[in-house]
Amino acid sequence: MVALWPGISSIGLAFAVVSRDAGLSAIDIQLLSIFLFSGAAQFAFASLVEDGASALAIIATVAILNVRHVLYGISARRWLPIDGQPPRPVIAHFLVDESYGLAEAEVQRGRANGWYLLGAGLSLFLTWNFATVTGLLLSRLVDLPSSGLDFIFPLSFAAITVPLFQHRLHLLAGALAVGVTIALSQVTGAGVTVFVATLAAVGLASLIEPADE
Repeated sequence: MVALWPGISSIGLAFAVVSRDAGLSAIDIQLLSIFLFSGAAQFAFASLVEDGASALAIIATVAILNVRHVLYGISARRWLPIDGQPPRPVIAHFLVDESYGLAEAEVQRGRANGWYLLGAGLSLFLTWNFATVTGLLLSRLVDLPSSGLDFIFPLSFAAITVPLFQHRLHLLAGALAVGVTIALSQVTGAGVTVFVATLAAVGLASLIEPADE
């Protein structure tokens, strides 16, 4: 988890700066990091507020951006303990892309554990919120850049995902997701792009995975 902290921190700092520029108060910004806890959705929230979007538009955008977590939950159900420990609603709040990716790596090593998934998410939650606080404080003292950090999020998740590929069929599913993402990003928003690309990769994987068993 420590290897991910610098990247998460830089994005959290950028979020704090962008949100202040969008007109959100420090309390609003920190509450978003605590209760929403989703980098992409929080950036979209700040951008929509700055553009004067309606509450309905903001809620719909955040929901679409986070709908991929439903797929994460469906996937994690196959190895989460049936005794409900730790409580699944608690796990769900702290579930993010990176924690899910690391937990899946543990599954492949035969060490699937709900507490690991929760601990990974909690580690990133604390890092993200500390970075948000730091960004709010520093933004009052110095002029922090808020751009140029976009690449960190996809790069960090790619670093987690690629080691999960066990053979060429997994690479094929990953390549499909990349292709769909590039194509759809030209015509639609990030939320729809991510969701459709995920469904495409999952659909292909469901077709080819039985051949390996």
